[in-house]
Amino acid sequence: MADDANRLLHEEVNALRTMSFEELAQLANSIETRVKEVKGVDGRPYQISIRCFYDDKKSRIIRVAGSIYSMEPITRKWWEVWRIPDRAHANADFLMRPDGSFADETPPGVSVS
Repeated sequence: MADDANRLLHEEVNALRTMSFEELAQLANSIETRVKEVKGVDGRPYQISIRCFYDDKKSRIIRVAGSIYSMEPITRKWWEVWRIPDRAHANADFLMRPDGSFADETPPGVSVS
């Protein structure tokens, strides 16, 4: 279940990695959370939430952050509530600079020793 949720989330986040900085800036300026309902290979329902926002407004770095949640109903009795795990199965994010490079990766032309 967790592997399926992780795969679904990374597919959505990686699709946004292909967008330009200008496209992500439009999403960041809209202050809107993108929500999508998907089904795993086993048919389990999930909800993916993705936000784009300025992580560092001065340097104009944009963060894209996503989470995936199980949409299965909780069928436990009230006295078992303390055992309910966090329903967020996975989180993923990345940072993009205005030049289109990723802040969480080594920029092109820079060597790391």
